[in-house]
Amino acid sequence: MAQIITVIGKRSNSHQLSRAKNNQIKQGSKGFELGIGFCRQIRQTSAKALVGENMGFLKQTALKMLGEALVNKIPFNRHIGLEYDSVSEQECIIKFDMKPELVGNYYHGILHGGVISSALDMVGGTMAAVGILNDNPATHLPQLKTKLAKLSTIDIRVDYLRPGRGEQFFAKAQLLRAGRKVAVVRMELENNEGSLIAVATGTYMVG
Repeated sequence: MAQIITVIGKRSNSHQLSRAKNNQIKQGSKGFELGIGFCRQIRQTSAKALVGENMGFLKQTALKMLGEALVNKIPFNRHIGLEYDSVSEQECIIKFDMKPELVGNYYHGILHGGVISSALDMVGGTMAAVGILNDNPATHLPQLKTKLAKLSTIDIRVDYLRPGRGEQFFAKAQLLRAGRKVAVVRMELENNEGSLIAVATGTYMVG
């Protein structure tokens, strides 16, 4: 989740941190651009719900925007080819294609372990963000912005089960526990044939 820290958790000085704690985050602070932009979209979508659209639709729209924002807008994710696939309250999925730049063992042509852990960490962090959204609906936008800005990885353990062979890979995550400060997520990486490549457990700061 170093990627998330870089885009939405970066603070240029202690003054910004103090202002964040008081929920007075301004759009000009680059460290919070993603969180603010996402919340602005949620506010606009909420207005539609107030004039008659279904709140279930609002929730699904918010989840989709969250997944796309966290996965697709981070430069490192684009560099290695991570793409948002789907997200729900039960599961988040991101995908990426095999390419020569991702090979870690040139003799066997298998996926680099760092790419595997990065994909698992990214999908785990996105799933942790889903937990934040569940606890901070559209009526609590200031709290949502602040918590998204604090989202970061505390710990991640990866078990590599098989060599990373395949044409395409899918990283999946499920939320095990969502607390006020910490979320625990279970992640898996499969190839396009359904073979389980790696599993992981991640702990994320969410408040």
